[in-house]
Amino acid sequence: MADTIQREHVYWHELRAPIGTLITLLDVASQGFAGEAPPELVDLLQRAKRQADRLAEMVAAAHDMERLRWGALVVRKEPVDLAAAVHVAAAAVETAAKTRGVTVDVRPAPPLPLTGDPLLLGRCLECLLRAAIEASTRGGTVTVEALSREGLAVASAQVGAPVSQEALGAAFTEKSALGIRGGTGLGLHEAKLLVEAMGGSVASEAQRLELRLKAP
Repeated sequence: MADTIQREHVYWHELRAPIGTLITLLDVASQGFAGEAPPELVDLLQRAKRQADRLAEMVAAAHDMERLRWGALVVRKEPVDLAAAVHVAAAAVETAAKTRGVTVDVRPAPPLPLTGDPLLLGRCLECLLRAAIEASTRGGTVTVEALSREGLAVASAQVGAPVSQEALGAAFTEKSALGIRGGTGLGLHEAKLLVEAMGGSVASEAQRLELRLKAP
């Protein structure tokens, strides 16, 4: 087992190293350190940099899932404001929502502190919102809330379209592909596993998708 984990570690390191170099080179070129470039080229370089950043995040997310599978994922325990994290996730999916003609309405909420892994929580929240957007019809509204309920800190996304109870019940299973498109490549099932690794749970009911984490 130890040898297998070590080989996996080397594999993921070798995969991430050239992506990091590519990001650095694109950043340097777009900032003009290799010589002044015309605006059109700068725009192309910046677009390439955004895609390289996304690729790096996808690789990192896939690596985390592999470590979770081997029982080697380290989950940090730090103070996190769920309400603020929801706003950050909503900003990250803004382009996806506009493309699908869906409005994301984040309800105002006071700070909602919890102890968790900020990076993993951010990935799960973004996946939750992307899934709700994908399940919504054009012109629909995804209503997002961060709230306290029965000692839990809950992130809730109300889907902007009627969804069958059968489809909703399968949202967090391996059969569901919701949340995968356009993000880190993680779907709701992977988000469920990460939330559980943080000591939380998920739910899909009454047209809502929810992440539920223990409040301090």
